[in-house]
Amino acid sequence: MLFELPYGDPADGITLDHLHLIDINEFRKLLKYWFDPKYKNEPFYLGHKQREVDARYMANKPPDTITRTPRSLVANRKHLKGSEGRAFLLFFGYDTLQGILPDDYFVHYCMLAAAYYILMKARITENDLELARDLLFRYYALQKEYYGAGCCTINAHCIGRHLASCVKKSGPLWATSAYAGESNIGAYIRLIHGTQNVGMQIISSVRSIQKLKIWRKVVTNSHVAKVLNRHNPKFDRSKWVQLFPGCFQVGSCKRAVLTSAISQALEKAIPRITSFPLRLTKYNKIYFRNEFYFTSESRRVHRRVSYIVRFREGNSLRIAEIQHFLQVQLLKEGLVHHFALVYELTQTGQPFPLISQDHWTKHGIHDVARMVPHMLPVITSRSSGLTAVPIVALEEKMVFMKRSDNKALVVPFPAPWLHD
Repeated sequence: MLFELPYGDPADGITLDHLHLIDINEFRKLLKYWFDPKYKNEPFYLGHKQREVDARYMANKPPDTITRTPRSLVANRKHLKGSEGRAFLLFFGYDTLQGILPDDYFVHYCMLAAAYYILMKARITENDLELARDLLFRYYALQKEYYGAGCCTINAHCIGRHLASCVKKSGPLWATSAYAGESNIGAYIRLIHGTQNVGMQIISSVRSIQKLKIWRKVVTNSHVAKVLNRHNPKFDRSKWVQLFPGCFQVGSCKRAVLTSAISQALEKAIPRITSFPLRLTKYNKIYFRNEFYFTSESRRVHRRVSYIVRFREGNSLRIAEIQHFLQVQLLKEGLVHHFALVYELTQTGQPFPLISQDHWTKHGIHDVARMVPHMLPVITSRSSGLTAVPIVALEEKMVFMKRSDNKALVVPFPAPWLHD
């Protein structure tokens, strides 16, 4: 019926949702081809390497902004959530599959993953859009050759032929995402406590939540405030210590000793600062710009890495690992400085060292770095010593994937607000 209308084109006029289009359907389809035993005689089948695939994938430690930690792809391939598919395609898939999936199939996968990252960025240029369109078209065109005609579904057609056009007309993929609506379904369910008058139950629950927010702002009795915060622990900031506007120390702190390494770092940040009487306090967790930042010294976080960051120094951005946070109080002057003591990570190497250039050229990709400029191989040795970075210079957390004892891959989020 829509195609018979005298105006508009339904093929280009309907916005595509990446949650169901890519994160669930396309991702699960690829997993089916890689791990379903009925494809055991095909060159792309990875069932005989499933332990290695799972070991690589589950070794990753995402930052706290990615809610779900990796679990077995093979055992859960039919039940993986959309956010898990999104994280795999944006971050973890490259290192999980490199050297395991045959090279031509790996390059084919990278076309989808790289284009997906581009279309999720906060700012997308015309060149970005053309690159993503070209990669998706090649990805779709090769599906029949690599996986057979059964892989060429309407879902794959929408990705290969219409997704880039949809972004050009409607904005980045995150702007038209169904994630917000899906998450609100869970919130609505928690507001319903019976089978009768469901609408009024939701309205009544929302009004109660609104009243709680008002009461928390105006109540002065500490005991009452504690009870109110108990009903909304996510926003319980009663024990947080404000360091400066917009930044809070979370958790305990302790006095720090002025070691030679800390002294050198502080002297680089503020010359002659160590010649004044100082009081040093260190802590392992802060809340800054609506995010939690941890340190590598934190002993309570084991399955996540939320201490790899990008910070600004002049006009450049640098990558670092936060060792700990440090409050420096000049006793006579009454001044207080707040630093993150970090080890800088040196960017070097190729994003795909196991894949020869011939395989990329065969697929029409002559500049791999242009396709995946967000993939940043780094050296993790601490030979450069500590650097004192003002907390206000911290820009963003990054996803960290360890490759060896001194090598890793670091990937920024395509958009600052693209968190679970």
